[in-house]
Amino acid sequence: MDSKARTIGLNSLLAAHFAPLELDELVVTRRDFPHWMRPDLQRALESLLAGLVDSRFCGARVRNHEFWVLRYSYGLPTAAIARSFLALLGLPTVTFEDAPAAHLAIRMLERGIDFADALHLASSAAAERFVTFDARLVKRARKVSPVPVVLA
Repeated sequence: MDSKARTIGLNSLLAAHFAPLELDELVVTRRDFPHWMRPDLQRALESLLAGLVDSRFCGARVRNHEFWVLRYSYGLPTAAIARSFLALLGLPTVTFEDAPAAHLAIRMLERGIDFADALHLASSAAAERFVTFDARLVKRARKVSPVPVVLA
């Protein structure tokens, strides 16, 4: 089949596909993605993760952000937030980044430590000491921190 015959055959197929529009009514566009965008990789990741619809990951920064939104945007009491975080921690479909540290941070939150500070202290449990410029944190953390908290 020569080139002209293929073109006519292709035109017939396109006309049938897009009917009732005429081929000269169609607008052809092209999408060039910037080099840093990888739509092929995004599609592959989406298809890979599609099977994990019942599984969620919750990182430390996400927990801190959730706390601030719930506390200061919605005005929820700290105790209610701590209870909800503990409930999330117990769900089989939620995986927490460093779950033992998350649990410890929630317990420190219940005992009056700011949640961001509690996350830092809990993830520093193996450290020799935790150094801060916050004198109030030094006082508050004395009885609940897994690591000695000292003033810089």
